[in-house]
Order: sequence, then structure tokens, then C-alpha cells
Amino acid sequence: MPVSSINAGKTLCELSGWKMSNLRLQKALYIAHMYHLGTNEGVPLINETFEAWMYGPVEPILYHYCRFYGRRDIPNIFPIMSGVNKDQPEYKSLEKTIRMIEGISSAKLVGFTHSDKGAWKKIYNGGERGLPISNDLIEQEHYVYVTKKR
Repeated sequence: MPVSSINAGKTLCELSGWKMSNLRLQKALYIAHMYHLGTNEGVPLINETFEAWMYGPVEPILYHYCRFYGRRDIPNIFPIMSGVNKDQPEYKSLEKTIRMIEGISSAKLVGFTHSDKGAWKKIYNGGERGLPISNDLIEQEHYVYVTKKR
């Protein structure tokens, strides 16, 4: 069952040891969402919708919640949020994503989410914000990468 982006964000920050800037958090959440869609028969990780912004896919609610920290690591600003329960499949997708992106620079993650074959590239239109990226397109992006690796 999908979780809120805030709860997923808290869990990603915890799993990273609180070594997550807002930019990196957005990229990690997007990759986790893509992975979850592709490995759970199209069931989304989060309830909210990603939008195509200049620096890639962004989930606006989480972005605005964390934007004050800019490039700095986000501290635990989620004290009353529960995070995602370890028994949920959503937690497993978040955990897998943290392992997948460990050691990869934020710049490389931006490049990954800006891929010519990706969902963001299909939606982004100049400087216009707020264009939704459908879960169907994000799931298709997952299959492009899975098929490419085989």
C-alpha cells in the first residue's frame, strides 16, 4: 500500500545515516518509486505524484518540506512522522535504493533521472513546473533499465 512522500523521505534519510541533501533525497525517492513500480506490478511506492522540474523529477510536498536545507544534509526534521514500517514492501524498496545509490554522486543521480529514455525527458517542457509524470511512464522507465542490463 503506498505511503506518503514525507514518511518515505524520513525513511530514506534514516537509512542513509542522515547523509541526504534535498536534491539527493528527491533523486533517491524517484529511483525507489521507479523500482517499486517495476517490481510490484505497478503498485506505487508513494501516494503523491512526481512533477517534471528543471533539475528532474520532483515530489513537491517533500521538496517544500525539506527545501530550507538546500545542499546541506537534512537533519531529523520528521520527529512526529512514523517513517515506513520495516515489514512493508515499501520499506524494502527504500532500503534497496539506498544500497543501489551508495557511492554514486548526486550529479550522477541527476544524470540518471535526466536520461533521454526516461519519463522526465518525455514530460519536461522548458522551464515549466508542475507537469505531472504518470506512474505508467515511470514504470516504463524501470523496464528500459532492467531490459538494458540483460
